[in-house]
Amino acid sequence: VHPNTMSPTYTINYNANGGSGAMTSSTPSSFESFTLPTSTLTAPNGYQFAGWCTVQDTNQSPQTTCSGTTYAGGATIPAGTIASGTTLNLYATWTINTYNLTITFAGTGVNSVKVCAVSGDCTGTDLKGTVSTSGDSVSGLVYNTAYYLYPTITSPNELYSWAKTGSYGTLSSTSITNPTFTIGVGDGAITVTGRPYMQNLTLADCPTGGMTVYDKRDEKDYTVKKINGQCWMTQNLRYLGDTGSSAGTMTIGGNNSHVANRSITLYSLDSSNAGSFNAYSSHCDSTNGYNYACVYDSGSTSTGVWYNYYAASAGTISGSSNSTAATSDICPAGWHLPSGPNTTANTDYNKLVGNTTSGFQNPTAGLTAFSAVAGGRYSNGSLGSTGLGIWWSATADDRTTRCSLAYDSSNGQFSGYNANYRYNGYFVRCVRSS
Repeated sequence: VHPNTMSPTYTINYNANGGSGAMTSSTPSSFESFTLPTSTLTAPNGYQFAGWCTVQDTNQSPQTTCSGTTYAGGATIPAGTIASGTTLNLYATWTINTYNLTITFAGTGVNSVKVCAVSGDCTGTDLKGTVSTSGDSVSGLVYNTAYYLYPTITSPNELYSWAKTGSYGTLSSTSITNPTFTIGVGDGAITVTGRPYMQNLTLADCPTGGMTVYDKRDEKDYTVKKINGQCWMTQNLRYLGDTGSSAGTMTIGGNNSHVANRSITLYSLDSSNAGSFNAYSSHCDSTNGYNYACVYDSGSTSTGVWYNYYAASAGTISGSSNSTAATSDICPAGWHLPSGPNTTANTDYNKLVGNTTSGFQNPTAGLTAFSAVAGGRYSNGSLGSTGLGIWWSATADDRTTRCSLAYDSSNGQFSGYNANYRYNGYFVRCVRSS
């Protein structure tokens, strides 16, 4: 046989080596170079084809490193490299996929989020990256590996929630401050929301569509809304002290309140002695109610708490002959009792009502957004005028009275110019300081 009519060959076998599918063996000529085919194998979940290896490592599944000769898919084997009549076994190798984890901040109080490879706060190689700007990403995270997320927040308990977007992986945690995120099949997206506290909410961040916020002092939640350029509570205040009213005492902390640290004994406005306050007595009548804190808690998020003015001003306005405006009160820090009445230009109630007309009138858009409720007033131990809703202001009308906003549920009308005795119990809504 003429030597040119027969070409010596060798055999190449392909092994999926952790992948799936099959590739047909090749029999290249030893006299010619041969280009390896690109893999048509299906990669293991979370991996991609990296090339071929002449040595199989059975300790790796899928195999990601090669201790022998490596060939890329599409690589060329020069003529004469493989001896005629021999077999070349090639084993697929795989590269584990890496992904980005994008973290977006929402709410307030979150400064950054660290992404760690170990449980517990981390440094060095355990620290995979820190997201310090909303929308930043940490790259190079490995498929199907658990990572731990640690926020840096402005004060304890301000982390409110974690949420993932899309079907990218699993977000799980036994602690809201230490969730585990296991990346699944694609880039990850996490939103970390700081607890929206009233004390952190700026006027600029207050939405016209409204939102729910929390009072740092007792963790009670309220709806707020920007109305005519101001941020208003649209629910009645239910604050009874940083630790509640079970001891019959209103204890007010200085850092999160509109007044320095105070401890005020609470008495019940209701002669039936409902609620967990000291029993109704002469402390709350028309003679003595100027000098004692009298409250009644309805237990309802709608009507909230009735306060006499001594309580509403956190004990800063006392005596039956006091025409001083309240500059401190029981509102959260950064919030205050509204100024009034609406007939005086640039007061809070004037901006809310939208005009300077005295007397009851049909609601303006601002008053409609205020979401008024009727609940009546407490006077000398009894609840009366239950068709009305009345809210205190910081502004004095005379020595014994304060201006207020009134709502008549029988006709839906409002009056922003009323004067009410300070010993009576009315509602409180705070407005955000500019």
